[in-house]
Amino acid sequence: MQSRSHSHENSNANELRLRASIRELQQLINGISFTSSSSSNSPLVPAHLTSLINDAAYHEDQSNLSNEMYESVVKEMALFVSSTIASFGKSFESEGVYNPELLKLYDALVWGFNSPFLWRITQNDISSLYEMNASPHNHCEIAVGTGLFLSELVALPSMKHIALLDLNENCLRVCEERIKDVCHRRHHHQLNDTPDNVASVPDVSKLLVDIMMSPQTNNDPMKGGDDGVHILQSPLTPIRGKFQSVGVNFLFHCLHGSNLYDKMHAFHNCASLLDPQDGVFFGSTILGKEMLDDEPNAGETAMHVLRAFNDMGVFGNLGDSFQDLEDILTVIFEDVDVYRVGYCGVWMARHPKAYIREE
Repeated sequence: MQSRSHSHENSNANELRLRASIRELQQLINGISFTSSSSSNSPLVPAHLTSLINDAAYHEDQSNLSNEMYESVVKEMALFVSSTIASFGKSFESEGVYNPELLKLYDALVWGFNSPFLWRITQNDISSLYEMNASPHNHCEIAVGTGLFLSELVALPSMKHIALLDLNENCLRVCEERIKDVCHRRHHHQLNDTPDNVASVPDVSKLLVDIMMSPQTNNDPMKGGDDGVHILQSPLTPIRGKFQSVGVNFLFHCLHGSNLYDKMHAFHNCASLLDPQDGVFFGSTILGKEMLDDEPNAGETAMHVLRAFNDMGVFGNLGDSFQDLEDILTVIFEDVDVYRVGYCGVWMARHPKAYIREE
């Protein structure tokens, strides 16, 4: 099969996403203003930020929102988001930052602000990706977050099985609980529906695993062979080749490496889980190098947040480029469709090559 790809040029992506909606941001702020932190019942969002956003939303409605006011909102909101993340603990090594308190705000902070305003991609962009590609029969989700996009899928009665893979137990638990809650609410509304629909609760399995793992060695001669080396079976081995879809959204920019090639183990492991005949591997990632190369258009605030998140260890993507993403996927898969949305790479890939299936 022929590999194919298409991309949006920086100027076009920025033209289409020059501004995100302040009115939508206002609705977001109203929703979390009175969410209590773990140590206080005070409003979480500072009063001055709420006032600034309300004022900007009014000017947006009047079609006279200046660039200066818009950038002021983005800057102040970014400071709030970064300080909120920093307030939830001392561990910022990518998966370690996602504790239960932060996960309560994750969707609002990441998909309500960071993604549309800084990375120029929206929740709807990713929802569409899942609608097109996630299998209703046997789907594997890697780096599950809060289960936001899966919760939209399991509302469908056709969903049969979902496997959740993550390195963080909090994410696995929160995602599973969200899926079950959606299913329970769906079935509550279907009590008068057919028995088949009412019974179709998807089976959910969980696996705590590091997707960056490579074969492990143990030099204890009591456990090894003649050479003293014992190869442990990967926890992924029993599920290789089992899934009709594998979704990996906003994972690779959290993995540490000088570029995407340093994360090749993760790409290989994801590909190995896919049914080689009719499975699809899909996802998205923030491309730090594309932002560095387009810094004037990306904006001062977005660049500050990108560098801060890399310094904190939440991100590891300053060397991640679109070209490397395309090249890696083309090496691993026979059929690749990869494109840009804002400063993110988005892809769908099918038919992993033989050497991947044999690993």
